[in-house]
Amino acid sequence: MACRLDSGALQVAAGRVSARLAEGADICILPKFGKQEALGLGFRDVIAEALHEGVPVLIHVPTEQRPEFDAFAGDFAEWIDAVGLAEWSRRAVHQGKAA
Repeated sequence: MACRLDSGALQVAAGRVSARLAEGADICILPKFGKQEALGLGFRDVIAEALHEGVPVLIHVPTEQRPEFDAFAGDFAEWIDAVGLAEWSRRAVHQGKAA
């Protein structure tokens, strides 16, 4: 059975995360920059909003969406591996609180 994305539900979820982000956040953790985000939908505006507010975003970027993500995020992106994840998270939250 193929998995089908409910794009309406994705937009509702993005709206809810955006509303919570507006209340303040130390970090924004999202599942992935997928096909919808590559098309300018899904959580793309949430990611942009978080970056604009100086909130670090942790997100998985599949290989297939890497070119679109690079074009979107530019110099804001920092690629980390699993080994560096804990240190990046501590640093990102600390910097967010210092801002």
